[in-house]
Amino acid sequence: MKVVGVILLAVVWLAACGADEEPVPAGQETTPSAPSEPSGPSEPSGPAGLESVKRDVETAAVSLESFYRGSPYPRTTAEVVETLGDAGLTLAAGNTIAGYVYDDAAVEFTLCVESESGAWATYDTAPMTLRENGATGGCPFG
Repeated sequence: MKVVGVILLAVVWLAACGADEEPVPAGQETTPSAPSEPSGPSEPSGPAGLESVKRDVETAAVSLESFYRGSPYPRTTAEVVETLGDAGLTLAAGNTIAGYVYDDAAVEFTLCVESESGAWATYDTAPMTLRENGATGGCPFG
């Protein structure tokens, strides 16, 4: 008898779960579409590209700050790019150092990494923090 009561209770509960749904008129039923197949690897754009440049700029700036300490800091973006290998740094595919501004008085710098998609992010070593970023448009300085 208890089993019949439990089954009846389950049927009533399941019927009540669907009661909030609107009925679909005949002929307008839909079927779930199959998930689309990934098209293969590509340059991340939008949020994925933005996350990539944020990771790269933070890693590069912090590592370069340590690498340059006690020696002359670079003065140009080209000089920073030249020291990446010496500092043991590589950026994600499609990302580049696109901007660098050195503050001689504070012995600090701001670094900008940009992706092929135009996503960009800057890191300022004075407060040791990610400063600005955008999903498009590229670095605001260079």
